[in-house]
Amino acid sequence: MDHAQVLRQVLLSCQAQIEGNARHIARAVFEPGHVHQLRVGLRRLRSGLRLMASQDELGLPAESLAQLNEAAARLFRQLGPAREADVLAELWPPQLLAQMAAEFHVDDPQARFLLQGELAPRPPAAAVARLLRSRASQALLAQLRDLIEQLPSPSPMPRKSSKSSPPGAPALPKLQRRLRRWFLRAQLEAAEFSSLDANARHALRKRLKRLRYGMEFCLAGHASARSQQGLPLLRQALQCLGELNDLAGAMAQLRAHAAQSPAAQFALGWLSALHEQQLRQTVPVMRALVAAAPPWRD
Repeated sequence: MDHAQVLRQVLLSCQAQIEGNARHIARAVFEPGHVHQLRVGLRRLRSGLRLMASQDELGLPAESLAQLNEAAARLFRQLGPAREADVLAELWPPQLLAQMAAEFHVDDPQARFLLQGELAPRPPAAAVARLLRSRASQALLAQLRDLIEQLPSPSPMPRKSSKSSPPGAPALPKLQRRLRRWFLRAQLEAAEFSSLDANARHALRKRLKRLRYGMEFCLAGHASARSQQGLPLLRQALQCLGELNDLAGAMAQLRAHAAQSPAAQFALGWLSALHEQQLRQTVPVMRALVAAAPPWRD
C-alpha cells in the first residue's frame, strides 16, 4: 500500500473504535470502559495522523488533517474529567481501605466515600452524553468519515519497488524509518528516567504511546520477528508509567484536601509509599527499553 492507502486503513481502524464507544456514550448507556476506549481511539487517531500527515504522498490539504487532529484533541480533553474520576474511584487499594476502616471506625464503603468526597466528582452521565451529541463532536465524526471517503482503497495488485519513492510508492519503508527514529528518541528520554519529574514522566508516557500505536499500525502490514520484539517491552513500560501517573494524579488531589481532611492525609501517606515503590520497579523496565534493539533496520 502507498501512504494514502495506509492512512485509510489507519483511519478505518480508529473510526471503528471511536464510533462504537461514542454511540454508547451518546445514548447515556455506558460504562467507564466506554469513555476509556473512546479516549484510546482518539489518541490512536492522533498518533496515526502524526505518523502519516507530514508525508507529501498523501495528496490531501494539510489544513483538513490539522483540523481533524485538533478536534480529536479537544474531545479527548473534554472527556478527561470523567476518565479521571473513574480512575480515582478504582485506584484505592483494598489494604488502604481496610486500614482506613480501622483508623476511622467505618466500614469499607464508607472509607471509600471518605476518600472520594469532593476529590474528583464524576460528571453526570447525561452531561457526558450531551458532549458526544454536541455539534462539535458530531462534526468530528463526520469529518473522519469524509476523510476516509477521499482516500483510495488498497490495491489488490502488488506494486513494483522503486528506489526514488515517487507518489504512489510503498509506504512501509519510510514509515519504518520514522518509527525507528521515534524509538531512538524515546530511548534517550528513558535513559534519564531516574532524574525525570512527574511532568517529564508523563511526556515520556505520551511519546511511548504514540510509538506503540504507530508500530501496531505498521505491524498490521508487516510483522517481522524483529519488529515485534519491541512491543511487549513498550506495553510493559506503559503499564508501569500508567500506574505512576494514576498514583501521582491521586496524590495531587489528596494534597489539595489534606489540610482539612484527616482521611486525605492518611491516604496521601499510603499512596506516597506506593508511588516510591512503583518508581523503583519501573527503573529496570526503562533500562531494558534503553538496551533494546530498535525495530527494523536502517
